[in-house]
Amino acid sequence: MIGASLAAVEEKPDRLVLEDFESAEVGEAPSTWKARAFGDEGVVPYVVEEEDGNRFLRAEATGENVMLYKEIRWSAIDYPYISWRWRIRAVPEGADARYEDTADSAAGLYLSYRRKLGLVPETVKFVWSAQLRTGSFFRRSGIGQAWTVVAGTGPANEKQWHRVYYRVPDVYRETFGNREVSRPLGVGVLSDANSTQSFAAADYDDLVVLRSLPPGATLGALSHPLELGH
Repeated sequence: MIGASLAAVEEKPDRLVLEDFESAEVGEAPSTWKARAFGDEGVVPYVVEEEDGNRFLRAEATGENVMLYKEIRWSAIDYPYISWRWRIRAVPEGADARYEDTADSAAGLYLSYRRKLGLVPETVKFVWSAQLRTGSFFRRSGIGQAWTVVAGTGPANEKQWHRVYYRVPDVYRETFGNREVSRPLGVGVLSDANSTQSFAAADYDDLVVLRSLPPGATLGALSHPLELGH
């Protein structure tokens, strides 16, 4: 009986909630996240909204290029799967994440794995694209550039939520190499339209990590490496 009791105490839950925004204040940016502006923008284009009793993060960006980031660690050995929901409300006109001068996206989710030499984070950015094939991935040149993975493709639809699943170790292996990373550093979100001077809008919710893939869930893949050129 004692052994059984100890096993019950030590048993890990099937999932950990990294963020669901339910405790955040409606109409404000979530206080547990930090804003990082890439430029002189003073506006943080993210607020928590509520719909049918559910709270979520809403992003509406025009000239802003601001990421929200949350430092949070978990064991990618115990919880190898990451999942989130997003709803694409407006896709930036003319955006193409492959190139610096059009590198906007309606929705982007960052996953930071580790810091190279203790300074530069190794990061993968999952994006929604209007035209790039789902499963495509690439990396623009430059120090500290993230690998970009196209996690969804298509036009905006303000009524449809999409649920995404990826296996954290597999994504790292296909992008940065064969080394295993046991504890990711955190997550971020970015909806931006500054390069195209247009408009980007998306909603984010229910960011979780899982011990196993739920029945019927479709795992995202990296199957189409893209060569970059302009």
